[in-house]
Amino acid sequence: MIITIKNNIIYKVLLILILICVNITGLIQLVAGGAVAEGLVIFFTVLLMGILLIDKKKYDTLDFLFIFVAIYSIFITICAIAYLDIEKSALIGIYYYTIPCLIFLNRKHIFFKEYIDLYYTLFLFFLMLNSIWAIYQMINPYNVIYPVQECTLRVRGFMKSTLNYSGLLGACFLPLLFYKLKNKIIKYISTIILLFGGISTTSKGFFTNIIVGFLASYPIQLLINYRISKKQIFNFIKVVFISLFLLFLFITIITQTGTTEKFNQLYNILNFKTNSSNVQRLDSWSQFFNYFISNPFGYGVGQIFSGTCFVNKSVNFESYFLDTLYSIGIVGLIYFAIPIIYVFNLRNKLTSKYFQLYLMFFIGICIQNIVQVSMLTPATTVISYFNLIFLANYFKKYKKEEC
Repeated sequence: MIITIKNNIIYKVLLILILICVNITGLIQLVAGGAVAEGLVIFFTVLLMGILLIDKKKYDTLDFLFIFVAIYSIFITICAIAYLDIEKSALIGIYYYTIPCLIFLNRKHIFFKEYIDLYYTLFLFFLMLNSIWAIYQMINPYNVIYPVQECTLRVRGFMKSTLNYSGLLGACFLPLLFYKLKNKIIKYISTIILLFGGISTTSKGFFTNIIVGFLASYPIQLLINYRISKKQIFNFIKVVFISLFLLFLFITIITQTGTTEKFNQLYNILNFKTNSSNVQRLDSWSQFFNYFISNPFGYGVGQIFSGTCFVNKSVNFESYFLDTLYSIGIVGLIYFAIPIIYVFNLRNKLTSKYFQLYLMFFIGICIQNIVQVSMLTPATTVISYFNLIFLANYFKKYKKEEC
């Protein structure tokens, strides 16, 4: 190694800076603007991953596939600027695929093994602060100085937007839930606070992430490993009842505190007839096929920004999956196949229990981004790929199935 992790404090400092910037994008936006808030996350991540790449000696098939996707995203965007009347500023959006590529290329670096505890301990601390503030925002929606320029009833913690916060919490809730703390009281309290913070966002993405990720992990693991233990079935039933209890407790609290508008938002979260955001989603999804058939090679990145678009002719399908296929065309299928192959290969490296827990996280974040575009925010993109690697290395430490 050219740079040894034990003798270089740069890794630790950059990791801490990334976690801080990720968790306070709203505060940074208030002081320096949204571009700086997200730009700092991108800058520190690219800097750290670039330094780590100095040590890389070998590249495998998945590496080359990801490099191809990243290069293609730049190429197709340049073509769109030249031939489709897209503004040059759309090139800013190339971080969608270049940052995940840089992170994934370093997945075998010792960095992702040495700093597991530092990463999750700090993340739990910062996200707890975010969630405590979000719960306060929910209880006192009109008595809060929001860390953003526009005021809204939807909570966002210290994040730049609700999408930022719900996406980040969705990407981190299950990994932090599985992270082992010595103090069980802190563990339980923090889990409840994070859960309530997520519920208070009334985010469809967060709900589908936690619920579908948990439920779908059982049949998928059964298909892959052909078995599920009795203990896992018992845990499945136990968590379902605990979740129902917490939901009942949450509804009781918000009705008694008078935040009925928040309850109405929660009640209508899956209403696809009168909920405006749901109606807009269905309408956008119905238009996707025509776009894709017209140009299956992609329209370039950097155009998917509803309300804050870089370009005049922007679209937003309210789905990271569809937005990716719109941006880079059929190459997007390769982009999604890469982490799936990575996760599938973990089935023989993790015990049955921990592979199922890993599936909860992976399935959850995938499902969330089918109905949201949270991965288009730098914070969620970075953390999702960080967790993809950190969590795998964390679970690899457990060689025996626990009772």
